[in-house]
Amino acid sequence: MADPSSSPWFQTIALAGYQESPARLFFFPFAGGNSKDFMIDSLGSLKIDSYVISLPGRGRRIKEPNYTSGPELVKAIVTALLPFLDVPFAFLGYSMGALVAFEVARYLQERHHKSPRVLFVVADEAPQTQKAFIDTTLSDPQFITELRKLNLSTPDVLDNAEMLHMVLPSIKADMRIENEYEYNASPALTCPIIAMCGTADKWCNERNMRPWSVNTKGNFEYNSIEGAEHIFLKDTSAVAQMRGTIQRWLKATVAQRLARGAEEAVEVQRVQNEAEARLIGNVWVKWDRARDAPKRKPADVSKCEGGLGAYVEDVRERLLLFGYSF
Repeated sequence: MADPSSSPWFQTIALAGYQESPARLFFFPFAGGNSKDFMIDSLGSLKIDSYVISLPGRGRRIKEPNYTSGPELVKAIVTALLPFLDVPFAFLGYSMGALVAFEVARYLQERHHKSPRVLFVVADEAPQTQKAFIDTTLSDPQFITELRKLNLSTPDVLDNAEMLHMVLPSIKADMRIENEYEYNASPALTCPIIAMCGTADKWCNERNMRPWSVNTKGNFEYNSIEGAEHIFLKDTSAVAQMRGTIQRWLKATVAQRLARGAEEAVEVQRVQNEAEARLIGNVWVKWDRARDAPKRKPADVSKCEGGLGAYVEDVRERLLLFGYSF
């Protein structure tokens, strides 16, 4: 089976641990972003092989020139991706990465008859209403002022002059791609589009993300991420909310469809739910032990409304409130 980590275009976040990958999730970074921004425990435990698109001009590819043309970047990413689409796959695009992921998905659908099982778009308004990012012809000091004003990068970059100077060329190159983007109304995607945005985002909001819905013939869903700013990957609560949405849709659109038929799909889901129930049970035990609380009796999940799956999701939600991640 093809291994994306063998290509300079992909950085591994996590592997599901199966002998053969059942599915792959590809993250498309925000302007100036790189793989380290997505190296988060919460995202690394999604139980799916996960990779960040590693763009030239940053990270381990720092010596390579940045792309400044959107169409050229899309074609280069598609060429890099094609050998690794031998299993079901999904895309998540963050800010400028959402636009790139969308165009990559359309290119794959139109030219190669391949489509992600789901496209997650985070913190980027719909492509047909794209407004220009910061003017990339501004002087560096002016550009940085605007960047800070809108919180359009991570805190570790904005608060570190040396780091900011290092990544500024990549941020400008990426923003130029979005500033010069020209929307084409067709073709619409056949996969679902799931949109997410922070309620404290100064750049994007629910009103300008909901129009993503016209770009798919499949399902559309919008999710608010409470209290999150534009770049929220350092915010544990915000990432937990995003992760919950990702996991719910991957279960519904990837894992269950891996099976060869309806009966096998049910079996796949049953095995996954039982494994998660055991994991959550272990967390309960550790939590009780830490609080010096008496051992609780195992829940009789057969009596739970909705069965084992509903029980798992109910317990997961409660544990997330206490800061646990899976």
